[in-house]
Amino acid sequence: MLPGSSQGGGRLLRPAAGIPRYRTLPLRSGEIVVKGGLILKPPKGKSKGTVPLPAEFVAELRTHREVQDLERMMAGAAYAAHGLVFADRMGGPVSPEADWREWQQLEAEAGIEGMYRPHDARHFAATFLLAQGVDVRVVQQILRHSSVRVTEGYAHVASAMARDAADRMGRALPRSESAIDWNDPLGNRE
Repeated sequence: MLPGSSQGGGRLLRPAAGIPRYRTLPLRSGEIVVKGGLILKPPKGKSKGTVPLPAEFVAELRTHREVQDLERMMAGAAYAAHGLVFADRMGGPVSPEADWREWQQLEAEAGIEGMYRPHDARHFAATFLLAQGVDVRVVQQILRHSSVRVTEGYAHVASAMARDAADRMGRALPRSESAIDWNDPLGNRE
């Protein structure tokens, strides 16, 4: 039961400046309150679908699933079957604090501690895919953006990268002894 709720369910609102405690609102359709006051919500948007993954990730996810199946079996009826891909050992959502600690560990292992937020990984994915020449509509689908306009917001970064690549290519090309006269590119000098 959530604090201040006599019905056992509600949406927590964080207090604004000067408001000393949380207050609850009724749950919306499809929302489930889980431990720690977290609320599971249905995915945004109207469509459900699969997310294409690189083949290299599939083996890792299968191993992850095997561990999760073992945890589910060991927990028995106590396992919270929410169908989460990433869950704690009892099937509940990973707490934001634990998620943040794991992110910080990954950053430290990569030697980039304190430089990025988890959401920056989505920005990287969008920018990286666009820089690789992946069509903006495909990137939209992969990242599940509601509109291609959201995805196009990353295109300026990819465009700057493409401009930089073109400039580097130009600098790397050998220079000809006789430069082209663009007023007479075929060399028809009279």
